[in-house]
Amino acid sequence: IDSGATIFKIQVDPSNSQIVYASTNKGLYKSSTGGASWQKMPGLPHSNLRGLAIDYANTGTIYVTLWPLGEEGGGTAQNGVYKSTDGGNTWTTKNSGLRLSGNYNEIVFDPKNPNILYTGDYSYQGVAVYRSTDGGNTWTPLTSTSNVELVYRPYPNFWTGSTIVVVPSNPKVIYVADSNLFKTKDGGVTWQSVGWRDWWFVGL
Repeated sequence: IDSGATIFKIQVDPSNSQIVYASTNKGLYKSSTGGASWQKMPGLPHSNLRGLAIDYANTGTIYVTLWPLGEEGGGTAQNGVYKSTDGGNTWTTKNSGLRLSGNYNEIVFDPKNPNILYTGDYSYQGVAVYRSTDGGNTWTPLTSTSNVELVYRPYPNFWTGSTIVVVPSNPKVIYVADSNLFKTKDGGVTWQSVGWRDWWFVGL
């Protein structure tokens, strides 16, 4: 891995613990030796990655999210969600329904249905979370100022999908964190702010 890289996500292949992926601001790296050695994977339009998820039902399928080449703002058609079905060798854009100017920081699976994914937009534009029910082919916004109860911090545009966690025992329960911690109990129909702090939550 590039010595100047920042690692954002590490995922281990659930069917083979020797295969490990790391998303960084210098590209996607893959190890087939349990992390002893790494190779940079080809095919993505640029190297500024954030989100990373392995399909637990078909571990050759991988999703990543790309940020703008600059750290903040200025999204283009090269950003968003990308999918590989051959272990990271080739990639397909999966941005239908997503804002091209978004900064997609996170991507996670529904733990009971691998065709359902969630991605989070970090760019403070009102929609923080999108859902796909067809393996990333299309995306639908789950959050807006109309379905979010902003209890602790009433700034309707000041929340993002920085971190997303789907509860394994009940996938209708989802937590989303930035400076607020949001929760839905009905699969994203309604949301409630359940806590906030003066700076961002960095993980859940």
